[in-house]
Amino acid sequence: MKAIKKTLIVAISAIMSMFVLILASCSPNVPEKYKRNWTKDTEFDNTCYKTMQLTGDELKILQLTDIHFDDHNNKKEWTLDLIKNTIEVANPDLIAVTGDWVSTNEKKERDKATKTVFDLIDSYNIPWITAFGNHDAEGELTKYDFADIFSTYKNSLFDVGFTNLKGGAGNYVVVVEKDGKPVQAIVTIDSHSAVKKWSTIYDTIGKDQIEWYKWVMGGVQQLYKDAGGQGVIPSINFQHIPVNEYKDNMNNQEYYILGENKEDSYPGKKNTGWFTALKEIGSCKGVFFGHDHDNNKIIKYDGIYLGYGVQSGWCEGYAEDNLKGGLLVTLKLNGDVNLKQIIYEN
Repeated sequence: MKAIKKTLIVAISAIMSMFVLILASCSPNVPEKYKRNWTKDTEFDNTCYKTMQLTGDELKILQLTDIHFDDHNNKKEWTLDLIKNTIEVANPDLIAVTGDWVSTNEKKERDKATKTVFDLIDSYNIPWITAFGNHDAEGELTKYDFADIFSTYKNSLFDVGFTNLKGGAGNYVVVVEKDGKPVQAIVTIDSHSAVKKWSTIYDTIGKDQIEWYKWVMGGVQQLYKDAGGQGVIPSINFQHIPVNEYKDNMNNQEYYILGENKEDSYPGKKNTGWFTALKEIGSCKGVFFGHDHDNNKIIKYDGIYLGYGVQSGWCEGYAEDNLKGGLLVTLKLNGDVNLKQIIYEN
């Protein structure tokens, strides 16, 4: 029933904007100012990552996901109040928005809705990052249009990254520094969209993205080591669509940490080895995603937390009555992770 409901919602949205989706299915040209190609021989330097400063002994990250803001939504003000209250309760060091921040497709409305959401987030003077959701590139704004918008905010750490990687934008790393030395890392990966219109079958993280991740984390690890860091630098990953290993293990009570699921999990159609790469590098302490609004369960599998954030907005026709809020992920300097759901009754 959940899968049927999700399919109907996707179909209705697609029918309303069929021409828009046809245009969006074509890969947009990369603006010259963003063009940057990566190979395994690319030199790793300070243009390959962003930085933020940590003053305490732990990094508090507030994940907001699936906001689906829309000027035509009769709960749009409720959604903005939810974001405001969640940020103020969490008092984070970093905000991570894991995709699908707007629902409207038309260019002007999409632009306005995006700015309404991020005007509010940026007003708290807290660094923030975004990961593209499956709906974010399906309207009349490209990922590069969003990049233009994000570049106007003083607290944005969004990075287009290398544009020859699958997806073209949104694969990047933020190095967290304390007293001028790298101590942690935050990784954002583009998990793409549906394989075709009206589908609940989703594309997969590319092998080129995986190879880039190995390369960039090798560079970050060297920075950490050169600064006197011991062992492997601890990191947290954010993306929109779940990893395959989550779906494979979501009902195993042995791995249960917190939360609950009210629908199935919808990862990419094929396992390309993303989670295997995360394990091999040994840095990643957790992967947090959104996408399936009725889910907020987190498990711990092979030493890595895998799970959903809490939906941070109201999407008409889908999980309307589910609990809303955010997920607070606290990463300590020694790599320990604490998780807290901030949930409001709808």
